[in-house]
Amino acid sequence: MSDNPLSNLHGIVPPLVTPLTNKYELDQSAFSKLLTHVIDGGVHGLFVLGTTGEAPSLTESVKLKLLEQMGKEVGSQIPWLVGKKDKSLGRAFAWANQAERWGDNAVVAEPT
Repeated sequence: MSDNPLSNLHGIVPPLVTPLTNKYELDQSAFSKLLTHVIDGGVHGLFVLGTTGEAPSLTESVKLKLLEQMGKEVGSQIPWLVGKKDKSLGRAFAWANQAERWGDNAVVAEPT
């Protein structure tokens, strides 16, 4: 078996919405409940800031708090992927480094 957590990525890897407070900040309690719900439901991985559509409108602060929470609550239990859509290659690499810092397994990059 490979040490690469993505080498056996399969099954259900749902894109997750980013729950927000009425002040457009990360609703950490709601996000924690969402993580628990889908992990307990038996998913094989998670995909945040990806295809649900809200990521481009979120502040960098919200995105970084989400990554931090993913790292603390999910860690290496199951693989998780982070989406990044950007026109700047430098910003995309910087983002990938931030995501890796919190323990993501891959960045799904979409050049714009």
